[in-house]
Amino acid sequence: MGQGDSELIVTDTAAVLIDAGEQSAADDILADLQQYGITKLDWIIGTHPHADHIGGFPTILNYAAQNSDLTICNAMSPQLPDSMVPTTRTYEKFLDGIEANGLILTPATSMTIDMGTATTLSVIDGQRRHIGGMIAPGVGISMNALTEKTAQLPKISLDPPKR
Repeated sequence: MGQGDSELIVTDTAAVLIDAGEQSAADDILADLQQYGITKLDWIIGTHPHADHIGGFPTILNYAAQNSDLTICNAMSPQLPDSMVPTTRTYEKFLDGIEANGLILTPATSMTIDMGTATTLSVIDGQRRHIGGMIAPGVGISMNALTEKTAQLPKISLDPPKR
């Protein structure tokens, strides 16, 4: 992603794309979605409206609006005070892509990610209502499954380093 950031979280019931890197990353992200057989993104989440985090979303959103092999169901970004809402072309294209897909940008005022036994993601809106979330195996369970079922991945310690 260069300087940008992007995470794709896929479970057996949902796919979430958190950030989409810079604009130059969009084609790689679309290729990855196709490679992994992902035809529906339940959520796209822009963690903040800088080009290195949302720059790839306009291309991805426009692709979904014009092609039947990718559907985007929901979009979320932090709720910003009017004085902080960016007026960059990247942000405007992001909003245009949201509109082209018939979506409403859900303002997130709080997001919690707990990575204990299970990795849980909860999203709370401006009225402090729980509006969505997901549960996936936690870090320890995922690591154990990978190291026990593969020959080349050694088990590592999750203990904090000694200072």
